[in-house]
Amino acid sequence: MYGGSGGRLWTFDLATGASSEVGPTDISSFPSLAFSPDGRLFGASNGTDQLYEIDPLTGAVTPGAELDINLATSGMDFASDGTLYLVEGGTDALYTVDLETGATEVVLEFDFNFSATDIAIVPDGTIFVSARVNSNVANAPDTLFSVDLETESVRRIGVMPGVTSAALGAHSFASTKIDIRPGLFPNTINLASAGTVEVALLSTDRLNAREVDPSSLRFGRTGE
Repeated sequence: MYGGSGGRLWTFDLATGASSEVGPTDISSFPSLAFSPDGRLFGASNGTDQLYEIDPLTGAVTPGAELDINLATSGMDFASDGTLYLVEGGTDALYTVDLETGATEVVLEFDFNFSATDIAIVPDGTIFVSARVNSNVANAPDTLFSVDLETESVRRIGVMPGVTSAALGAHSFASTKIDIRPGLFPNTINLASAGTVEVALLSTDRLNAREVDPSSLRFGRTGE
């Protein structure tokens, strides 16, 4: 898991919560981070109202399009078809974002005011939003909502006690099978060896191995 804070990119161990610095981004704040379906990491800064592509291995950023809205408290995520969605607490609205131009389009306006928000999209297309609805109360807990774009409906799931400014995450990676040392059987490997090992990534009905960026791959429980 990745996070941006203090002008740096961090990774977090999901088992222990330990953080490790990846490198400097030179951007003071990235309240919104999201992985695209092809494995690229993007961030939106509320200091510059701009999109950036971030190297997950070094933290180096490549400036992208300037957004045509002002960001206050926002969150973003990609749908499986590559559409980037952004929810903004300053306007109480859900947008789609054009990665090339930064142009936004309102797809839903919420009928309530909120702040401190984030968004996550699950594989079936359902959008989940965490939002602090009662922003006038200090440390007010967030409320979780689901959004159905087909019916343009918002369903209140419930308050998340003790949770404020929640960051949501749904599916930033895909799991698939690999073939170690293709063409050999049985597939044996010497973990103590310092050499290289050929590995074949296998396609599925939801993953085309030919379209995968090799730099986005992580193997085994250690994620290396």
